[in-house]
Amino acid sequence: MAMKHARSLIFSAAITALVIMTILSVVLGFLTTIIPQVYTFYAATFLFFIFGFRMLYEGYYMKDDEGQEELEEVQMELKKKEEEIDNQKSTSDLESGNSTNTPRSTSIVNAILASVFSPVFITALQ
Repeated sequence: MAMKHARSLIFSAAITALVIMTILSVVLGFLTTIIPQVYTFYAATFLFFIFGFRMLYEGYYMKDDEGQEELEEVQMELKKKEEEIDNQKSTSDLESGNSTNTPRSTSIVNAILASVFSPVFITALQ
């Protein structure tokens, strides 16, 4: 969505969603003080098991290739972004001393971060 729509629209939609979720959290939090604790406990336990079994069911019957297309798309985008960065590094003006080459320690840090975090998260940080 962020690639297809204006930044202001995406930002306002995200803020609106945050406000709505905050209001819902406050209302549901207030309801837990009105409803007796015993009912809240059993309702939470019931919902926990329902959602847990649903996740197990979906995971068990998931196809092997499900999600593969999205993974390939993200990998293509990351590869394209890496190529753009490499092109920018190679076009630096070495004679004037304006080199944009990063030190080796930065690439080591990026490698460590890439092994800990998802590639999408790393791309968002850069």
